[in-house]
Amino acid sequence: MNPCLTTALYETAALTFEQLGMMLPVPMDDGAPPGPPEASAQVAFRGTIEGHLVITAHEGVLAELSANMLGEDGPVPPERQLDALGEAANVACGNLLPRIVGRQAVMRISAPQVARPAEGLPKPGEPVAETHLGLEAGAVSLALFVADLTPLQEAEP
Repeated sequence: MNPCLTTALYETAALTFEQLGMMLPVPMDDGAPPGPPEASAQVAFRGTIEGHLVITAHEGVLAELSANMLGEDGPVPPERQLDALGEAANVACGNLLPRIVGRQAVMRISAPQVARPAEGLPKPGEPVAETHLGLEAGAVSLALFVADLTPLQEAEP
């Protein structure tokens, strides 16, 4: 795992869920399992680097995230909960990429793919960075997959 990418991933996730989901990060015990997964969203990107960002919402997060994002007081239908997770993944990816490749880089972000655990998403390989973010309602896990880190290494001073 790349510690700089992991820090950028964590900070981006915290900001995304604070601002978009109106959810406050809470401390998580290191190594503690975040709970059963509810759903995952995967966003592919290409440009200076190519890869995927995957966010997995663990039990309890989807209902609160979607209600906060949509301004709903009551239960949000399951398909709209998945849409909210996809949008959170899209925003997180859009905020993470300029931090790691620079603001001048041209990147293309694909529409998010979202699935429940039984449906699954394609496995993009081994992550270069991974983090967990505790939230009042549960937790989310984020994993960054990059095909080739060379462009990032060449960009460093």
